[in-house]
Amino acid sequence: MERGLHFMCWYPEYYNYHPSLPIKRVQMIEDIVGYRGTVLIWSCLGGGAIGPQWLEHEAYGKVDPRLRIYGHMNDSEFIAECQKKGIKVFGVIFCSQMWEFPIETDKDESEILCMNVLRGVGKRNWLGIRELSTDRYPKIFKSFKEYFPQGLINSDGETVVDLLEECQTRDLHNEPIYADWLEVANHEHHCYVPCKNNPVTIAYFKKLVEMLIDAGVDGIHFDEVDSQFIALERGGCFCKDCVKGFREYLKREGCDFLSPSELNHFDYAKYLRGRGINFQKARDKVPLIKEYKNFLLENVYKNMEELSTHARKYAKEQGKEILISQNHYDALDIYYPLVKFADVIGGEKAKLGVRQPQWYKTAVAFAQSKPTLFIEDPYNSIVPKMYSNIKKGQDDLYTLFMLEAFVHGINMSIPYGAWLGNKTRDSFWPPREATKKIGDFLAQHEDLFTSPSYSKVCLFYPFPNLFEAPYLERKHQKSIYWEIAEFLCKNHINYDVLYLHDAEMVPDNLSTTVLEKYTVCLLPHIRELTENQIATLRHYVRKGGKVIVIGTSRLNESKLNTLISEKGFDVYSRSEKEKLASILKGLLRENLLIEPTPGGNIGIQLYDIEDNKIAAHILNYDYNEQTGEIDPVPSLKVKINSGKKLGDVSIAPFGNTSLRVKKDFNLLELKNLHIYCVMLFELV
Repeated sequence: MERGLHFMCWYPEYYNYHPSLPIKRVQMIEDIVGYRGTVLIWSCLGGGAIGPQWLEHEAYGKVDPRLRIYGHMNDSEFIAECQKKGIKVFGVIFCSQMWEFPIETDKDESEILCMNVLRGVGKRNWLGIRELSTDRYPKIFKSFKEYFPQGLINSDGETVVDLLEECQTRDLHNEPIYADWLEVANHEHHCYVPCKNNPVTIAYFKKLVEMLIDAGVDGIHFDEVDSQFIALERGGCFCKDCVKGFREYLKREGCDFLSPSELNHFDYAKYLRGRGINFQKARDKVPLIKEYKNFLLENVYKNMEELSTHARKYAKEQGKEILISQNHYDALDIYYPLVKFADVIGGEKAKLGVRQPQWYKTAVAFAQSKPTLFIEDPYNSIVPKMYSNIKKGQDDLYTLFMLEAFVHGINMSIPYGAWLGNKTRDSFWPPREATKKIGDFLAQHEDLFTSPSYSKVCLFYPFPNLFEAPYLERKHQKSIYWEIAEFLCKNHINYDVLYLHDAEMVPDNLSTTVLEKYTVCLLPHIRELTENQIATLRHYVRKGGKVIVIGTSRLNESKLNTLISEKGFDVYSRSEKEKLASILKGLLRENLLIEPTPGGNIGIQLYDIEDNKIAAHILNYDYNEQTGEIDPVPSLKVKINSGKKLGDVSIAPFGNTSLRVKKDFNLLELKNLHIYCVMLFELV
């Protein structure tokens, strides 16, 4: 089990400046070891967004002797020291960032006196992707040509002179698009979003990939993999390569209201401007917007396949292996086809809270059995409250938040100088002792978290064919799936999530072998089923399984009627959730159903440790807003419903020496439950 750190290392009580992360020191490695960390994400070598010269300095640059006194290292040295401790380091490529910073130099421009934070002590100028790609400062930096001796050639066959001018995304009126969520308030720096539909951008990123591998990283994390959609949300992109690429897409896919001769010269930007369309304000009503989104999505997948393939090929040529991670944000549908290109599933969960087991279970299914490394998005989430509590010495909410993720199979990375947004003058650092306590427990009881879940209910997630979907957004759509997923959790009905693939974007891999462990399968609001899925479900019910269709189905009526007419298939409306819960509990009581009293603020996740031995992870969500602490449960009674007898019972307390368990036939009583514990019992 990986135990990750969101390792940006930004300074306490100061702004979070992308893309060049603070210099590392030996004490940080001591912290990682103390926290039982195994992998670092978003951790180093992000400076390619300023230029290859800057990235090379991050990797190998000389460290001032004054900093050496305190154990500071350049990034390649840091990576090597981590590897001595068995810690994997992921360098980062920021796919939606090309930066320009204000600087002050001496008179002959041979030394940078200050950068980004100016003091009025020298000659004022700019430093970033433009200056480093045009060799603006030959007395300070190596020539750009040393990294690209053959030059960079654009789609028009021209040698690129200015990388920023060539690669930046453009809105409908040819204005640049900015990564405004990264630019720190009241600062002069600028962050431009590069266009990954431009082959020059991809060629540049491939060079960064090679430089990271040469510096010794164990893995490469591609942040902002969907930069095309980031640009779309800000009014673009309509650069020459997007216009040319969309024209070719329409010629290939066809367009009902454009003739072949019109398509040969079609310019989407001119087409929209000529009709006076405000692309930013009325985007979803714009002509051809669905086709344009499909074109962008197709290129998101193509880009990541190309970059990940190049990384693995280059690493192999150097006699190395490289791991690939991507930012899938909160496991959205549009990122699911990217999972096949990744070894580790990274993410940045939005709208974080506690008691979100339905999301964690879905994210586990999204990851397709690959390790996960999710981080905390500070916006519209519990992060500011946790951060405020930690400042006051209150660690309970943080502890509960971190444990909940691990309990449900997701690695929520420790926030080590982590991102608090572009307006907060501080970074997110973990409470030291609480984090050590969590790390120690996870390391000592790894088998309790890595065993298969003990679930007899399968909840299908209806993954759509995104190219046919009426929407393409960077957010979860409201659906009955999420309603049912949350309802099951609140009723302590343990379940696994399985994605139903569309067979076009993602191969359909449903089989009777996958379903045979489940007593019942739930189909909420299904859009479509493949012939294989229908056949598999039929075979499953004929062998004694039960399938329940929930809510108004958009499945072909004849297919639906054929299915539900067979024995073993039932249909429930959206309003019959309580009836559904009663049916499910009845089905599970002969196998295993756990019912806690009082259960309102309790969460339970079950794991199958070994034959007849179950681990019940029990979380106490009773957070007290006034005290900032979790209120202990003096007495929690847990009824074990099963066709088998309850055997030996023990507990793995989370640092709570007063926790006790009492057994009375099939009734267990936990006394003095604080935040969390694991209860282990046998069924004989």
